[in-house]
Amino acid sequence: MLDQSLFPNFITRSEIKLRLTAEEADIFAAEIKRHLPVYCYSPGRETTFVTTVYFDTDDFRFYSRANKFRDDNLKLRLKEYYYEVPEGYEVVPECWIEVKRRLGEATSKHRFRVAKVLVQRLFAGEDCFNEIYKSNRELAAEDVRKVFDTFLGVVRTYDLRPYSITNYRRRTFQAAGDESIRVTIDDLIAYFRAPALLYNGFAALTRGVLGEACGQQKHTVVEIKTTRERPAWMLALLDRFPQSHFSKFLTSTQALLRGVQGAAMPASDIVVRGADETPRPRLEGEGRRFLRRADV
Repeated sequence: MLDQSLFPNFITRSEIKLRLTAEEADIFAAEIKRHLPVYCYSPGRETTFVTTVYFDTDDFRFYSRANKFRDDNLKLRLKEYYYEVPEGYEVVPECWIEVKRRLGEATSKHRFRVAKVLVQRLFAGEDCFNEIYKSNRELAAEDVRKVFDTFLGVVRTYDLRPYSITNYRRRTFQAAGDESIRVTIDDLIAYFRAPALLYNGFAALTRGVLGEACGQQKHTVVEIKTTRERPAWMLALLDRFPQSHFSKFLTSTQALLRGVQGAAMPASDIVVRGADETPRPRLEGEGRRFLRRADV
């Protein structure tokens, strides 16, 4: 089973990114494995598929801010985690909502688990705290309330809608029970236009239901997240690879808005498809659902 609940619902940490070729990513991963184990959310499964939905205003206020101030911005996103299995996809009835702020190299993230059936009500600004808490009972009620109020403050301030989606495959390296160093390696990154209504007739936002990709990222993206001083071995490794200001939020929006002034990345770094081209800890098994690819 997926168990993203092992990560805290509020965390502040340092975060840096790398944008690597496939060959460079293999070299980097081999070095990381010498120091950190592969973290499996479910035993034996070393990769997780992630769908991230980014929300913005009609005048793209969040995008414009993040594009102008790469180190001082706010994002609101929904994340869903799933596996590809021989039968199709393994999904759960819940997703995560996150409010992420960046200031310099530091990021803070408020997140909470939510039943997918509540998503539309939440983004309409409805206070569904009692229902939200049912999905987050491993935390104290006052802590969940604090995280939830942060979210409500954003959605009640801005008129938001789902705009862009990024879907990718993730490998995570982290010692069990140690939140201080976490490395993720993301590939197969593709960008999609978000539907106006999420989970409207679909149990999960797997790649199979997102339609044709608007663009695909050529590179592999590495994120290094730490809550303490980086060890010497990591500093030595980072000296071999240049850091990047890459943002999935910016590039997914740019894939949809190719004419936006001040684009997030050069056109040579993203493959854009034309319209006519075809290319809480839980019990084992609880909430798990297998979807055949023909069903999604």
